[in-house]
Amino acid sequence: MLDYIEKMTAIPNKTNLFVTNFNVVKTGCILIELMQLVSIKFEQLSVRTKAIREKIEATVFQYMEQVSGEAEMRYLLLEKDFQDRDALDFITEYKIVQFLLNAYS
Repeated sequence: MLDYIEKMTAIPNKTNLFVTNFNVVKTGCILIELMQLVSIKFEQLSVRTKAIREKIEATVFQYMEQVSGEAEMRYLLLEKDFQDRDALDFITEYKIVQFLLNAYS
């Protein structure tokens, strides 16, 4: 599973996991949550999940730097998932400070 996530977030074409979703920030947050859950369940994978999380954060941060307007940023941060959580909930819970710094700069 980790190999697949790492591969699908790193490939530079239209099959990239982030490109196939409308909300890159929410997708990144859900992947970070998944990395956290895997790390808790399987402690021996904590170094690998941390490395993947850092790559995900960097990719989403790069995307957020290109957001041009307030409406788009609002959509990215406030769109809800199926459990009625938005990116701000994830950012707070998983301490993804990098996303907040970019969102309000």
